[in-house]
Amino acid sequence: MKITRKQLRRLIAEAFKQKVPLFDPVTQGEIDALRQKGRQDADLSGLSDSQRAKLATLGQGSPESVNQERSIYQALGSTEPDFGIEQEQDFLDAQDDYLVDLQDYNIEQALEDVFINGNRDPKLLKQLGFARFGDLDPNYKRSMMKSNSWYYTHVEAILNKPIDDLMYVESVSYNMSRFFYSIKHFLDNHEHFRKVSAGNGLLKVYNKKSKITDVVAAQSFAVGFKTGGNEMIFI
Repeated sequence: MKITRKQLRRLIAEAFKQKVPLFDPVTQGEIDALRQKGRQDADLSGLSDSQRAKLATLGQGSPESVNQERSIYQALGSTEPDFGIEQEQDFLDAQDDYLVDLQDYNIEQALEDVFINGNRDPKLLKQLGFARFGDLDPNYKRSMMKSNSWYYTHVEAILNKPIDDLMYVESVSYNMSRFFYSIKHFLDNHEHFRKVSAGNGLLKVYNKKSKITDVVAAQSFAVGFKTGGNEMIFI
């Protein structure tokens, strides 16, 4: 079934928005792997050696011959994606067009899920670049504990957890996250959060703004600090 380029773009846009919190783009390699897996269902027993060789040659030729190869495989029972080469390229091009805008859209949703809804799903945190401090390489961890022990002691006290159980991201260095500044901007500017200084101004502590109806004051949920040109946020 043929679909128009406009329809294809709309379908991709809708699919991306449903793939929350973060969108992992489909690669050419994944499409090729799916096609090869589908071709395992094709029955080539009726083809001679020369016909099989000719079929393989079609896949290396022009777009028209590649489409012919795909049609033959499908006629023989392949369950590969029913895309012509032009539609496949349209898909990849449209994906690139949407990726930039929708990445921002999805990150915003992911951060709300983590910091507003309290979602601490390890897979989600890993996508955002968070790592568990206790899982660091022992040698690197030892070095960090030696150089930043004052900060970590205060972070433990503020968040009321052992440092090894805390998740963190940093702007540079070992656990650099490409989303670090998106995370920082979200925490610094969200209307539901209040940030205060601690440790003589060296630490930034994030709290959820308490409501008049709250019986217990909101607890701190994140701490940020900067040392040696590297910024870190612990949760």
